[in-house]
Amino acid sequence: DGNSVNLAAFMDNTDAQDLSLSAHTLSLSGDASSVDLSAYLDDTDTDDQTLSLSSNTLSIADGNSVNLDAFMDNTDDQNLSGASLIGSTLQIDIENGSSVQVNLSSLKDGTGTDQQSLTAATLTGTNLQIGIEGGNSTSVDLASLQDGTGTDDQNMGSAILSGTQLQIGIENGNATTVDLASLQDGTGTDDQNLSSAILIGSNLEIAIENGNTVSVDLASLNSSETTDNQNLTSATLNGNILRIEIEDGNPVSVDLMPVIAPYQAQIQDVENQMEQLKNEFEALKVFVMQGIQLDGFKNVGAALYQNAPNPTTGSAQIKYFIPEEVKNASIVFYDTNGEIYLKNEISRRGVGIIEFDRSLLSSGTYYYSLIIDDKKISTKKLILI
Repeated sequence: DGNSVNLAAFMDNTDAQDLSLSAHTLSLSGDASSVDLSAYLDDTDTDDQTLSLSSNTLSIADGNSVNLDAFMDNTDDQNLSGASLIGSTLQIDIENGSSVQVNLSSLKDGTGTDQQSLTAATLTGTNLQIGIEGGNSTSVDLASLQDGTGTDDQNMGSAILSGTQLQIGIENGNATTVDLASLQDGTGTDDQNLSSAILIGSNLEIAIENGNTVSVDLASLNSSETTDNQNLTSATLNGNILRIEIEDGNPVSVDLMPVIAPYQAQIQDVENQMEQLKNEFEALKVFVMQGIQLDGFKNVGAALYQNAPNPTTGSAQIKYFIPEEVKNASIVFYDTNGEIYLKNEISRRGVGIIEFDRSLLSSGTYYYSLIIDDKKISTKKLILI
Protein backbone atom coordinates (compact mmCIF):
# COMPACT_ATOMS: atom_id res chain seq x y z
CA ASP A 1 0.00 0.00 0.00
CA GLY A 2 2.89 2.41 -0.59
CA ASN A 3 6.11 3.05 -2.46
CA SER A 4 9.02 0.60 -2.93
CA VAL A 5 12.81 1.06 -2.67
CA ASN A 6 15.38 -0.70 -4.98
CA LEU A 7 18.38 -1.75 -2.89
CA ALA A 8 20.39 -3.13 -5.82
CA ALA A 9 22.86 -0.32 -5.65
CA PHE A 10 23.72 -1.26 -2.09
CA MET A 11 24.28 -5.02 -2.52
CA ASP A 12 26.69 -7.38 -4.39
CA ASN A 13 24.20 -10.24 -4.13
CA THR A 14 26.48 -12.12 -1.58
CA ASP A 15 28.12 -11.51 1.76
CA ALA A 16 30.81 -14.10 1.18
CA GLN A 17 34.28 -12.98 2.25
CA ASP A 18 37.59 -14.91 2.38
CA LEU A 19 39.59 -15.33 5.56
CA SER A 20 43.38 -15.46 5.25
CA LEU A 21 46.10 -16.12 7.83
CA SER A 22 49.57 -14.68 7.33
CA ALA A 23 51.97 -15.57 10.11
CA HIS A 24 49.97 -14.63 13.26
CA THR A 25 47.59 -12.15 11.50
CA LEU A 26 44.01 -13.12 10.53
CA SER A 27 42.52 -10.87 7.78
CA LEU A 28 39.08 -10.57 6.14
CA SER A 29 38.95 -9.90 2.38
CA GLY A 30 37.27 -6.59 1.44
CA ASP A 31 38.09 -5.14 4.85
CA ALA A 32 41.17 -3.24 5.78
CA SER A 33 41.08 -4.45 9.37
CA SER A 34 42.96 -7.56 10.65
CA VAL A 35 43.43 -9.46 13.95
CA ASP A 36 46.83 -10.23 15.53
CA LEU A 37 46.71 -13.71 17.17
CA SER A 38 50.25 -13.77 18.59
CA ALA A 39 48.96 -13.16 22.12
CA TYR A 40 47.17 -16.48 22.04
CA LEU A 41 50.16 -18.57 20.96
CA ASP A 42 53.04 -19.93 23.08
CA ASP A 43 56.69 -19.48 22.26
CA THR A 44 56.71 -22.44 19.90
CA ASP A 45 53.90 -21.03 17.78
CA THR A 46 51.90 -24.21 18.60
CA ASP A 47 49.43 -25.31 21.23
CA ASP A 48 51.43 -28.43 22.11
CA GLN A 49 51.37 -29.27 25.79
CA THR A 50 53.25 -32.01 27.62
CA LEU A 51 51.41 -34.62 29.70
CA SER A 52 53.16 -36.09 32.73
CA LEU A 53 52.17 -38.88 35.12
CA SER A 54 53.44 -38.86 38.70
CA SER A 55 52.16 -41.74 40.79
CA ASN A 56 48.41 -41.67 40.01
CA THR A 57 48.29 -37.95 39.02
CA LEU A 58 48.07 -36.94 35.32
CA SER A 59 49.26 -33.31 34.77
CA ILE A 60 49.22 -30.96 31.76
CA ALA A 61 52.17 -28.60 31.32
CA ASP A 62 51.19 -25.07 32.34
CA GLY A 63 47.70 -26.35 33.24
CA ASN A 64 45.60 -28.48 35.53
CA SER A 65 46.14 -32.05 36.77
CA VAL A 66 43.81 -35.07 37.18
CA ASN A 67 43.94 -37.56 40.06
CA LEU A 68 43.44 -41.12 38.71
CA ASP A 69 43.16 -42.86 42.12
CA ALA A 70 39.49 -43.58 41.63
CA PHE A 71 40.25 -45.48 38.40
CA MET A 72 43.18 -47.63 39.54
CA ASP A 73 43.89 -50.48 41.96
CA ASN A 74 47.68 -50.04 41.49
CA THR A 75 47.86 -53.42 39.70
CA ASP A 76 46.40 -55.14 36.64
CA ASP A 77 46.70 -58.63 38.17
CA GLN A 78 43.71 -60.79 37.36
CA ASN A 79 43.00 -64.41 38.23
CA LEU A 80 41.77 -66.94 35.65
CA SER A 81 38.47 -68.36 36.86
CA GLY A 82 38.33 -71.17 34.27
CA ALA A 83 39.62 -72.55 30.95
CA SER A 84 37.97 -75.03 28.56
CA LEU A 85 38.99 -76.46 25.17
CA ILE A 86 36.27 -77.11 22.58
CA GLY A 87 37.69 -78.48 19.33
CA SER A 88 40.62 -76.15 18.59
CA THR A 89 39.12 -73.17 20.51
CA LEU A 90 40.48 -72.40 24.00
CA GLN A 91 38.09 -70.32 26.16
CA ILE A 92 39.71 -68.50 29.09
CA ASP A 93 37.48 -66.95 31.80
CA ILE A 94 38.98 -63.91 33.61
CA GLU A 95 38.08 -63.02 37.23
CA ASN A 96 35.63 -60.10 37.30
CA GLY A 97 35.93 -59.76 33.55
CA SER A 98 35.00 -61.13 30.18
CA SER A 99 35.99 -64.51 28.81
CA VAL A 100 38.51 -64.70 25.96
CA GLN A 101 38.55 -67.28 23.15
CA VAL A 102 41.80 -68.30 21.44
CA ASN A 103 41.83 -70.31 18.17
CA LEU A 104 44.62 -72.92 18.39
CA SER A 105 44.06 -74.44 14.92
CA SER A 106 47.23 -72.77 13.58
CA LEU A 107 49.25 -74.92 15.99
CA LYS A 108 48.03 -78.17 14.39
CA ASP A 109 49.81 -80.08 11.63
CA GLY A 110 46.74 -80.28 9.40
CA THR A 111 45.75 -83.82 10.40
CA GLY A 112 43.37 -82.75 13.17
CA THR A 113 45.91 -83.95 15.74
CA ASP A 114 49.10 -82.72 17.34
CA GLN A 115 51.10 -85.66 16.06
CA GLN A 116 54.69 -84.82 15.21
CA SER A 117 57.37 -86.95 13.61
CA LEU A 118 60.75 -87.54 15.25
CA THR A 119 63.55 -86.25 13.02
CA ALA A 120 66.42 -87.74 15.00
CA ALA A 121 67.26 -89.61 18.20
CA THR A 122 70.77 -89.99 19.62
CA LEU A 123 71.85 -91.62 22.88
CA THR A 124 74.90 -90.23 24.68
CA GLY A 125 75.55 -92.08 27.89
CA THR A 126 72.13 -92.10 29.58
CA ASN A 127 70.96 -88.93 27.78
CA LEU A 128 68.49 -89.44 24.90
CA GLN A 129 68.32 -86.44 22.53
CA ILE A 130 65.05 -86.43 20.53
CA GLY A 131 64.51 -84.05 17.60
CA ILE A 132 60.86 -83.19 16.87
CA GLU A 133 59.59 -82.25 13.40
CA GLY A 134 59.13 -78.50 13.16
CA GLY A 135 60.14 -78.01 16.78
CA ASN A 136 63.02 -77.99 19.24
CA SER A 137 64.95 -81.04 20.30
CA THR A 138 64.30 -82.49 23.76
CA SER A 139 66.71 -84.29 26.08
CA VAL A 140 65.53 -87.16 28.28
CA ASP A 141 67.75 -88.60 31.02
CA LEU A 142 67.28 -92.39 31.08
CA ALA A 143 69.49 -92.94 34.15
CA SER A 144 66.45 -93.74 36.29
CA LEU A 145 65.65 -96.70 34.03
CA GLN A 146 68.94 -98.43 34.75
CA ASP A 147 69.36 -101.19 37.29
CA GLY A 148 72.23 -99.50 39.14
CA THR A 149 74.99 -101.37 37.32
CA GLY A 150 75.38 -98.74 34.61
CA THR A 151 73.67 -101.06 32.12
CA ASP A 152 70.17 -102.26 31.33
CA ASP A 153 71.13 -105.90 31.80
CA GLN A 154 68.27 -108.00 33.08
CA ASN A 155 68.15 -111.68 33.91
CA MET A 156 65.52 -113.90 32.37
CA GLY A 157 63.14 -115.20 35.00
CA SER A 158 61.61 -117.97 32.90
CA ALA A 159 61.00 -119.15 29.34
CA ILE A 160 58.05 -121.37 28.43
CA LEU A 161 57.23 -122.63 24.90
CA SER A 162 53.60 -123.51 24.22
CA GLY A 163 53.08 -124.48 20.58
CA THR A 164 54.75 -121.65 18.68
CA GLN A 165 54.28 -119.15 21.54
CA LEU A 166 57.46 -118.45 23.54
CA GLN A 167 56.77 -116.66 26.84
CA ILE A 168 59.84 -114.96 28.30
CA GLY A 169 59.83 -113.64 31.88
CA ILE A 170 62.23 -110.80 32.70
CA GLU A 171 63.67 -110.23 36.19
CA ASN A 172 61.74 -107.43 37.91
CA GLY A 173 59.67 -106.89 34.78
CA ASN A 174 56.73 -108.07 32.74
CA ALA A 175 56.63 -111.29 30.76
CA THR A 176 56.73 -111.04 26.97
CA THR A 177 55.24 -113.50 24.48
CA VAL A 178 56.90 -114.02 21.08
CA ASP A 179 55.20 -115.92 18.24
CA LEU A 180 57.81 -118.15 16.55
CA ALA A 181 55.44 -119.39 13.82
CA SER A 182 57.23 -117.29 11.18
CA LEU A 183 60.44 -119.23 11.84
CA GLN A 184 58.90 -122.55 10.88
CA ASP A 185 59.15 -124.12 7.44
CA GLY A 186 55.41 -124.82 7.18
CA THR A 187 55.62 -128.41 8.41
CA GLY A 188 55.07 -127.58 12.09
CA THR A 189 58.73 -128.29 12.83
CA ASP A 190 62.07 -126.56 12.43
CA ASP A 191 63.49 -129.32 10.26
CA GLN A 192 66.12 -128.08 7.82
CA ASN A 193 68.10 -129.92 5.21
CA LEU A 194 71.89 -129.90 5.16
CA SER A 195 73.09 -128.60 1.81
CA SER A 196 76.74 -129.65 2.23
CA ALA A 197 79.31 -130.90 4.76
CA ILE A 198 83.09 -130.61 4.34
CA LEU A 199 85.76 -131.86 6.77
CA ILE A 200 88.99 -129.84 6.89
CA GLY A 201 91.37 -131.28 9.45
CA SER A 202 89.23 -131.73 12.56
CA ASN A 203 86.86 -128.91 11.57
CA LEU A 204 83.51 -129.92 10.02
CA GLU A 205 81.91 -127.17 7.89
CA ILE A 206 78.13 -127.74 7.69
CA ALA A 207 75.93 -125.63 5.39
CA ILE A 208 72.22 -125.49 6.34
CA GLU A 209 69.47 -125.06 3.76
CA ASN A 210 68.43 -121.37 3.60
CA GLY A 211 70.78 -120.60 6.50
CA ASN A 212 74.35 -119.93 7.53
CA THR A 213 77.29 -122.29 7.53
CA VAL A 214 78.26 -123.73 10.92
CA SER A 215 81.73 -124.94 11.89
CA VAL A 216 82.06 -127.83 14.37
CA ASP A 217 85.44 -128.70 15.86
CA LEU A 218 85.66 -132.50 16.13
CA ALA A 219 89.05 -132.50 17.85
CA SER A 220 87.44 -133.45 21.18
CA LEU A 221 86.23 -136.69 19.58
CA ASN A 222 89.78 -137.89 18.96
CA SER A 223 91.35 -140.57 21.12
CA SER A 224 94.12 -139.98 23.65
CA GLU A 225 96.51 -140.46 20.73
CA THR A 226 94.85 -137.42 19.13
CA THR A 227 93.53 -139.63 16.33
CA ASP A 228 90.29 -141.50 15.67
CA ASN A 229 92.06 -144.24 13.73
CA GLN A 230 89.98 -147.37 13.30
CA ASN A 231 90.55 -150.31 11.00
CA LEU A 232 88.06 -150.94 8.23
CA THR A 233 87.06 -154.61 8.13
CA SER A 234 85.27 -154.42 4.77
CA ALA A 235 83.77 -152.04 2.21
CA THR A 236 81.15 -152.87 -0.42
CA LEU A 237 79.71 -150.67 -3.15
CA ASN A 238 76.11 -151.15 -4.25
CA GLY A 239 75.20 -148.62 -6.90
CA ASN A 240 76.17 -145.28 -5.38
CA ILE A 241 75.90 -146.54 -1.73
CA LEU A 242 79.23 -147.38 -0.08
CA ARG A 243 78.87 -149.65 3.01
CA ILE A 244 81.85 -149.60 5.36
CA GLU A 245 82.38 -152.07 8.21
CA ILE A 246 84.38 -150.46 11.04
CA GLU A 247 86.46 -152.37 13.57
CA ASP A 248 84.65 -152.55 16.93
CA GLY A 249 81.89 -150.32 15.58
CA ASN A 250 78.68 -150.17 13.64
CA PRO A 251 78.69 -150.31 9.85
CA VAL A 252 78.27 -147.00 8.05
CA SER A 253 76.56 -146.41 4.71
CA VAL A 254 77.70 -143.43 2.65
CA ASP A 255 75.75 -142.05 -0.31
CA LEU A 256 78.37 -141.10 -2.91
CA MET A 257 75.89 -139.38 -5.20
CA PRO A 258 76.83 -135.80 -4.05
CA VAL A 259 80.45 -136.65 -4.90
CA ILE A 260 79.71 -138.58 -8.08
CA ALA A 261 77.13 -136.19 -9.53
CA PRO A 262 79.54 -133.35 -10.46
CA TYR A 263 81.91 -135.83 -12.09
CA GLN A 264 79.05 -137.53 -13.89
CA ALA A 265 78.11 -134.21 -15.40
CA GLN A 266 81.75 -133.60 -16.28
CA ILE A 267 82.07 -137.08 -17.81
CA GLN A 268 78.89 -136.47 -19.78
CA ASP A 269 80.34 -133.18 -21.08
CA VAL A 270 83.53 -134.99 -22.10
CA GLU A 271 81.54 -137.69 -23.84
CA ASN A 272 79.53 -135.04 -25.67
CA GLN A 273 82.71 -133.27 -26.71
CA MET A 274 84.23 -136.55 -27.87
CA GLU A 275 81.10 -137.29 -29.89
CA GLN A 276 81.30 -133.81 -31.43
CA LEU A 277 85.00 -134.28 -32.23
CA LYS A 278 84.24 -137.67 -33.70
CA ASN A 279 81.62 -136.16 -36.00
CA GLU A 280 83.95 -133.33 -36.99
CA PHE A 281 86.76 -135.82 -37.64
CA GLU A 282 84.50 -137.93 -39.86
CA ALA A 283 83.52 -134.76 -41.75
CA LEU A 284 87.18 -133.80 -42.14
CA LYS A 285 87.94 -137.27 -43.55
CA VAL A 286 85.25 -136.77 -46.17
CA PHE A 287 86.62 -133.33 -47.06
CA VAL A 288 90.17 -134.66 -47.39
CA MET A 289 89.11 -137.67 -49.46
CA GLN A 290 87.10 -135.40 -51.78
CA GLY A 291 89.93 -132.87 -52.02
CA ILE A 292 87.93 -130.03 -50.49
CA GLN A 293 90.18 -127.18 -49.19
CA LEU A 294 89.31 -125.94 -45.67
CA ASP A 295 89.67 -122.22 -44.96
CA GLY A 296 91.30 -122.42 -41.55
CA PHE A 297 88.72 -123.04 -38.76
CA LYS A 298 86.03 -120.67 -40.00
CA ASN A 299 83.55 -123.49 -40.39
CA VAL A 300 84.12 -124.76 -36.83
CA GLY A 301 81.65 -123.44 -34.19
CA ALA A 302 82.50 -121.73 -30.88
CA ALA A 303 83.07 -124.03 -27.91
CA LEU A 304 83.33 -123.76 -24.10
CA TYR A 305 85.05 -126.52 -22.11
CA GLN A 306 84.60 -127.65 -18.50
CA ASN A 307 86.97 -126.06 -16.02
CA ALA A 308 89.67 -128.26 -14.56
CA PRO A 309 89.72 -129.26 -11.81
CA ASN A 310 86.06 -129.29 -10.83
CA PRO A 311 85.27 -129.11 -7.94
CA THR A 312 88.18 -126.84 -7.09
CA THR A 313 89.57 -125.41 -3.87
CA GLY A 314 91.90 -123.01 -5.65
CA SER A 315 92.41 -121.68 -9.17
CA ALA A 316 91.12 -123.41 -12.28
CA GLN A 317 91.65 -123.25 -16.04
CA ILE A 318 88.80 -122.72 -18.48
CA LYS A 319 89.43 -123.45 -22.19
CA TYR A 320 87.43 -122.03 -25.07
CA PHE A 321 87.41 -121.77 -28.85
CA ILE A 322 86.14 -118.66 -30.65
CA PRO A 323 85.97 -118.44 -34.49
CA GLU A 324 87.75 -115.58 -36.25
CA GLU A 325 84.53 -113.97 -37.57
CA VAL A 326 83.09 -113.41 -34.07
CA LYS A 327 82.76 -109.72 -33.17
CA ASN A 328 82.13 -109.81 -29.40
CA ALA A 329 82.88 -112.61 -26.93
CA SER A 330 82.82 -112.93 -23.15
CA ILE A 331 82.56 -115.52 -20.37
CA VAL A 332 80.06 -114.58 -17.65
CA PHE A 333 80.00 -116.13 -14.12
CA TYR A 334 76.73 -116.17 -12.11
CA ASP A 335 75.14 -117.99 -9.16
CA THR A 336 72.14 -120.32 -9.00
CA ASN A 337 69.82 -117.30 -8.67
CA GLY A 338 71.12 -115.80 -11.91
CA GLU A 339 73.02 -112.95 -10.20
CA ILE A 340 76.12 -112.06 -12.26
CA TYR A 341 79.41 -111.90 -10.30
CA LEU A 342 82.13 -111.72 -12.99
CA LYS A 343 82.38 -110.96 -16.70
CA ASN A 344 85.55 -111.68 -18.69
CA GLU A 345 85.77 -109.95 -22.06
CA ILE A 346 87.72 -112.09 -24.58
CA SER A 347 89.58 -110.39 -27.41
CA ARG A 348 91.62 -113.38 -28.58
CA ARG A 349 90.19 -115.61 -31.32
CA GLY A 350 90.81 -119.31 -31.77
CA VAL A 351 91.80 -121.58 -28.87
CA GLY A 352 92.37 -119.82 -25.55
CA ILE A 353 92.52 -120.33 -21.78
CA ILE A 354 91.46 -118.08 -18.90
CA GLU A 355 92.83 -118.58 -15.41
CA PHE A 356 90.04 -118.44 -12.82
CA ASP A 357 90.96 -117.17 -9.32
CA ARG A 358 88.56 -118.63 -6.73
CA SER A 359 89.36 -115.84 -4.25
CA LEU A 360 86.90 -113.72 -6.22
CA LEU A 361 83.97 -115.95 -5.14
CA SER A 362 82.91 -117.71 -1.94
CA SER A 363 82.27 -121.45 -1.69
CA GLY A 364 79.23 -122.73 -3.55
CA THR A 365 77.85 -123.74 -6.93
CA TYR A 366 78.16 -121.34 -9.87
CA TYR A 367 77.67 -121.40 -13.62
CA TYR A 368 79.62 -119.80 -16.44
CA SER A 369 78.45 -119.19 -19.99
CA LEU A 370 80.13 -118.32 -23.27
CA ILE A 371 78.38 -115.31 -24.86
CA ILE A 372 79.04 -114.84 -28.60
CA ASP A 373 77.66 -111.70 -30.28
CA ASP A 374 75.02 -111.32 -27.49
CA LYS A 375 73.95 -115.00 -27.72
CA LYS A 376 74.55 -117.68 -25.08
CA ILE A 377 76.46 -120.53 -26.77
CA SER A 378 77.28 -122.91 -23.92
CA THR A 379 77.04 -123.16 -20.08
CA LYS A 380 79.15 -125.16 -17.58
CA LYS A 381 78.87 -125.74 -13.83
CA LEU A 382 81.65 -124.57 -11.47
CA ILE A 383 81.84 -125.96 -7.89
CA LEU A 384 84.00 -124.12 -5.33
CA ILE A 385 84.85 -125.79 -2.02
